[in-house]
Amino acid sequence: MQVGWLSAMFITKRFTLLLFLFSNSSVAALQGNFWLPSSYSALMPVLEQAVLEAESTPKCQKVISGSISEQRSTLSSPVFKLVCRNEAGATYPLIYNAISGQLIDLDAETKKQQTQLSKVDELATISKSWKRCANEFRERTNKMKGVKVTDEYNQLPNVVKNGLAKFLIDFNVAGPYGLVRKQRAICEVDYESEAVHMNISVR
Repeated sequence: MQVGWLSAMFITKRFTLLLFLFSNSSVAALQGNFWLPSSYSALMPVLEQAVLEAESTPKCQKVISGSISEQRSTLSSPVFKLVCRNEAGATYPLIYNAISGQLIDLDAETKKQQTQLSKVDELATISKSWKRCANEFRERTNKMKGVKVTDEYNQLPNVVKNGLAKFLIDFNVAGPYGLVRKQRAICEVDYESEAVHMNISVR
């Protein structure tokens, strides 16, 4: 509890200093679609600073609007929502945290999250395809003697192309007279139909 209280006091003092510095700086008054609700009106100098910082980034040519993000903000920890225009004339949203000074490009963040989700989906599909290949391998080698996989089941596909994942499984089986036969199973899984095709040959 004491640590939390000290942390809160530090943040409050830091923000008070931040507001004082912005209030006494030579930041130009904003022109255009910029407003704050009455409860946050004292933070206009901080919003002006947020605009300056956004416009100092390579992507943002001009901030065309700005306000407080009431859902993300408190009086001691304000977060502003800005709309920037890039060089091509397209607009995009930004979030500015006055305490940390962090600018977040919401479009870029959304694309990043979508990419991460896409990778998760791809890994899930690969995992599912591998399980189908492993089941097919067990069924196809069930009657073989002395089956020993030599690569410990490589669970990453060797090739992913045109919606097909190809897995290679190298293994040995017991042959006559104590000989060892080296075999290779090539398994292909169609991502869309989930059809499995496996071919086993000598390697």
